[in-house]
Amino acid sequence: MKKIVSLYFLLVCTTLLSQWKYPSAPKIPNDIVITYAVQYDRVLTDKEKASNRFMQSIVVAFNNDYLLEKTFTNTLGSERTLYIDYKKNRMYAGMNYKGKKSLVYQNLKAGKTVTNLIPGEKINLLNTSCDVYEQPTSSKKILTTKAFGIRYSKKFNCEGFLLQYMGKDKYLGSYTVTATKIDYVKLPENVFSLDGYSIRSKEEQKAYSKALKERKASQKISESEKLGQKAPAFSVRSINGKKIKSKNLKGKVIVVNFWFTKCLPCIKEMPELNNLKHEFAGKNVEFLAFALDEEYNIANFLKKHLFDYDIIEESRYIAQKFGVKSYPTNIIIDQDRKIEYYKSAYNSRIYNAMKYKIEKLLKQ
Repeated sequence: MKKIVSLYFLLVCTTLLSQWKYPSAPKIPNDIVITYAVQYDRVLTDKEKASNRFMQSIVVAFNNDYLLEKTFTNTLGSERTLYIDYKKNRMYAGMNYKGKKSLVYQNLKAGKTVTNLIPGEKINLLNTSCDVYEQPTSSKKILTTKAFGIRYSKKFNCEGFLLQYMGKDKYLGSYTVTATKIDYVKLPENVFSLDGYSIRSKEEQKAYSKALKERKASQKISESEKLGQKAPAFSVRSINGKKIKSKNLKGKVIVVNFWFTKCLPCIKEMPELNNLKHEFAGKNVEFLAFALDEEYNIANFLKKHLFDYDIIEESRYIAQKFGVKSYPTNIIIDQDRKIEYYKSAYNSRIYNAMKYKIEKLLKQ
């Protein structure tokens, strides 16, 4: 009985090895880095290119045991990650977004997208001989190679290491990904480290997503409850020496922003907030930005980024007064010091939403 169990275990291991590694291929002496270009079938608008769905380029680094894929976009602080541990037969996928690095893992499994090998057909790409696959639904070719000794097939059921493949985005349409450069290098060991990532199983991720959804719903209710309330009083001085007292601003619309220098979504919305201030220049509107940072950090930040609001340093106590729990948070206070707008988190439509509210208050 023990011999049967051992034989079965050996058979399973051999199957997994042949599925994800190709023993006949020479071992990779160091590491390999492949750069891929992404070509969309149609011309995209500037707005579409600015979305985090747009893929600017893909870089894949790997050796005999590990593979790390990074997909870069034009969105500040947004980066997709795929990591494969061939020793554990496990795949991790996730995002590095706004400084938060998270991955969800599952066992490696073959892709389900049907492809058919074209017998006898070979194509040379970057001095690498490739097998050619086709999809029943597309005229484009999928190119793979077994030269690297490991399988990298993503959603496809093909064998080998993908050097050219296609995909389709719900909003941006079809695209083709093609390897443009292969580098043989020696990478630092920490390139293939998962340190710094929060890692969850699929089941844990479902529970986390559910809790996050409930938290956002609770936050939305909390923000809604603040509307109509009297804004807290404050007396502060901007980093430029301007004395600002809330009691002296009665009769004005007050636009308030809470931020800090390392907050990527805060930085991303700044051009829209600057445009908002310029829109109401000379009007009865005051624009204030309460930062968590000390003045020297803000001064260094402003050497690289433009922010036109009157900025107040070390304002955590003001944030607590306003019940701010996440950043950025934007608040609009009416002429009688009542809160009329309260929104947290980045919003791509922030300019239009706040402009509408300010104009409405100025007409009262």
